[in-house]
Amino acid sequence: MGRVAIIGTGISGLGAAYLLAHNKSDADDLLQTEAMRALAAHTHFIMGTNMRAWLYRIMRNEFIDMVRVRAS
Repeated sequence: MGRVAIIGTGISGLGAAYLLAHNKSDADDLLQTEAMRALAAHTHFIMGTNMRAWLYRIMRNEFIDMVRVRAS
């Protein structure tokens, strides 16, 4: 899996990020953090599985972390 694949798939995830965050600024932050975490963890991705689902899970977990930080 190359970095171009992660970035290309991540860019298409902006809509999903906006659905989670409900504003463009937070969606942009989610997408950027997702890309950084995915690049750092690319060795954990299993070739032949769904990359979009893997990236969405990273984004969703980051969103949950963001909500927890804001709530405390």
